Amino acid sequence: MPEPSPEEITHRQPRIIERHRHLIDPMLDEGLLPKQIWVRLIDDHDITIGFRLAPIVNYAHEWHLAKSRVVDTSFPALNV
Repeated sequence: MPEPSPEEITHRQPRIIERHRHLIDPMLDEGLLPKQIWVRLIDDHDITIGFRLAPIVNYAHEWHLAKSRVVDTSFPALNV
């Protein structure tokens, strides 16, 4: 069987996270770090994402960036 290309590998990782996003997002809301999420997925849900934390770290980074971009429209100075 041929080795997957680097592009196939990078596209595969988000799909792994995407399948378990419904579990990961609440953990990020709780303030858990990627390693804590990784351990909880294994211990509480019998889900392994592999031996590397990179997919969770990358997803958590993107998640935090997206959260920081949300504008609070209840702030009076933003209501123009």
